[in-house]
Amino acid sequence: MEKIARSNNFMRRMSQERAQAAVTRHAKAVTAYNRAMTRWGLALVVVAACYSPHPPEGAPCDVDSQCPSPQHCVQGACSTHDAAVDSPQQPPPEDTPPPELCVVTGLPCAIATTFECGGDCWVRCDDTVDRDTARSACASWGGALAVLHSPTEQDCAEAHVLGKTWIGLQQASDAPVLDEDWTWGVFEPVIFDRWQTGAPNDADNIEDHTEQCGHIQADGTWDDEACTSLRAYFCQR
Repeated sequence: MEKIARSNNFMRRMSQERAQAAVTRHAKAVTAYNRAMTRWGLALVVVAACYSPHPPEGAPCDVDSQCPSPQHCVQGACSTHDAAVDSPQQPPPEDTPPPELCVVTGLPCAIATTFECGGDCWVRCDDTVDRDTARSACASWGGALAVLHSPTEQDCAEAHVLGKTWIGLQQASDAPVLDEDWTWGVFEPVIFDRWQTGAPNDADNIEDHTEQCGHIQADGTWDDEACTSLRAYFCQR
């Protein structure tokens, strides 16, 4: 009987030890599983953080077709943002001068009319002076005798001219023929013109350098004239 009892006790201890070992193995397995899932979860977070269904922005571009949808070309780079909308409007620097007003302040002229044309300020001065005096007056105002580059500027002048009025036309003092070497000011060539029929003619159709300056007339055409003649003048700035 004693042997049987000892055998039973041995068997119970063995069963308890096996059960405890099984519990320990299970606990270790659970711990290992939890660790593995934690590492896998972190890996998923990293992958999710690195992956985006939208391509990265900032690739250089010239047109929208060079950018992946839904991006478009904004100021030379692909972006989903509109620079005109997203960029805050910056106030002008404090030292930026205010827009220049179209006024006659600084122009030595007793009878002046101001108007704007093509974004420039124009003045018609009805004081009659020689061409060099007119040029100096415009310069003291911060401008120059008017330059008619285009039909638009020609139309502006025509709408305000009352009679023969100096503009920036002048001919080189050594011009060889009547219709050559005319410039605006000293250097700018004349591309557009509105000469009256037969002009420039130097009065006698012989280039003898007697009429080296140009004016605009009431009908809008141009004519050459001696620079010492007294005329109204157009300034422009």
